[in-house]
Amino acid sequence: MAARTIIGVDFAVNPADTGLALGTLSGPDTTVPFIDDVQTGAAGSPTDLVAAWLDKAKKDDEPALIAIDAPLGWPSELGLALSRHMAGERICVPAHKLFERETERDVARLRKPQAIGADTIARVAYAALNFMADLRNKTSLDIPLAWDFRDLREVSAIEVYPASTLKAYSLIFEGYKKASQGTREEKRTKRNEIADGLLAERGRDMCRLGMKAPVRESLIDNDDLLDAAVCVLAAMDFLSGYTAEPVRAKRWLYVREGWIWARREVAELCS
Repeated sequence: MAARTIIGVDFAVNPADTGLALGTLSGPDTTVPFIDDVQTGAAGSPTDLVAAWLDKAKKDDEPALIAIDAPLGWPSELGLALSRHMAGERICVPAHKLFERETERDVARLRKPQAIGADTIARVAYAALNFMADLRNKTSLDIPLAWDFRDLREVSAIEVYPASTLKAYSLIFEGYKKASQGTREEKRTKRNEIADGLLAERGRDMCRLGMKAPVRESLIDNDDLLDAAVCVLAAMDFLSGYTAEPVRAKRWLYVREGWIWARREVAELCS
């Protein structure tokens, strides 16, 4: 079952900073998601907005995939170490194993994600998992994590990381966010360049997005919406089989910790 509706979620602890993008594939042979709508949590509860999009997809009998920019699991070693730790004792596990998941170390070859053990990203992960639970309750859907693009449920979810997608597509992946250094106009110029890149036809084995001018302007105005659109592109990479898959021998670990679906290198795609 191939997804026809793709929802990108650039998650943030503050709902107003959460970016949401609705992408649809118009036909069975279409590989260009069209971004129909973008919203931030300032327009309403992210849970309610995504639930409404899923309800429409269900009425249209369209399977859906949700691509979330937030950690959806925790380092296995962290849980084990803390469960047996006593105050004042040494923790005899290297710090990188406590605060980084296996998938974060793997994706570092493209663009190293912030370790989940860091305070800010840990709070994002906590809020994102609550969002997933609330969405399941509101929609009465299981919404499992997807592990194979060839075997998707009615609604599935994956974890993505926009910076790794932008880097894989040779697009700007730093300095375009509102918290970045630089003037407002400089950051807007970078977002404009990224938006152009998302629309560009890049040839074989490369995905792209479609959108109307007002949506494109929204992406240029708001980096949260831009990241949500990049989440849709990352999801299209997953659906096209262009993302690196977790090693089967460590499947048990990734089911526990989560997996970032990041695009494979061009050399790997051609091999």
